[in-house]
Amino acid sequence: VGLARRPDNIRSEGDFGGSTTTATTYGAKDGERATPLRRADNLRPEGEFGGSTTSASTFVGPDSERVGLARRPDNLRSEGDFGGSSTTATTYGAKDGERASPMRRPDNLRSEGDFGGVTTSASTYVGPNGERVGLARRPDNLRAEGDFGGVTTTASAYIPVDGERTEPLRRSDNLR
Repeated sequence: VGLARRPDNIRSEGDFGGSTTTATTYGAKDGERATPLRRADNLRPEGEFGGSTTSASTFVGPDSERVGLARRPDNLRSEGDFGGSSTTATTYGAKDGERASPMRRPDNLRSEGDFGGVTTSASTYVGPNGERVGLARRPDNLRAEGDFGGVTTTASAYIPVDGERTEPLRRSDNLR
């Protein structure tokens, strides 16, 4: 079921110039910038200016020599005999950091009898040779029977169709 397209009932009547009253009244203005107003300067130097001020002539900076560091004498004096060790230091002092040597237990595994280095399983087992086994190539058992033309029945029944596109429908313009 197709959709029925109804005819359009909107028609432009009269002259249409392309500009509205709103666009002419409130249109875009020129983008020129206003030049800034620069007020006249009222600061003028009066008299002679030598380049030095009164505070610069009265202020004298520090000398470039550095003041030496004053070292005060020590006022703590030891009275009596001081050996340099206390009872706490001798009682709880640092111990030697010797490591204990690890205890090594004697070995209790002894070989009994003669050991030739060859086990019974090694003497009975013989490993494979280092040679490679040749590759066995089996003969092909698939044979083509009868005539084979190279074209199957599906290929002969199939007919390719042109891939042409349908033309698009152009509706006539009803706005004039």
